[in-house]
Amino acid sequence: MAEEYGESVGELGAGTFLTFCLKELGPAIYNQAITDAQTCLQERVTDLENICFVEESGYWDKKKGVPRKPDSRR
Repeated sequence: MAEEYGESVGELGAGTFLTFCLKELGPAIYNQAITDAQTCLQERVTDLENICFVEESGYWDKKKGVPRKPDSRR
């Protein structure tokens, strides 16, 4: 306070000012943090398909000359 406003406040005044700031600004900061976290999670969930995708039966596509064996369990 002394550097910004040129006035000195004691411990009681500083504590009161801090309590006021936390009560007035705390909920807005908390709500913004929750919104940011939700946005981050939604982006990650949307990109999950790209991260966790594996081509199916890629082995046989690469081996063009090798026929697949029929299922003999019938």
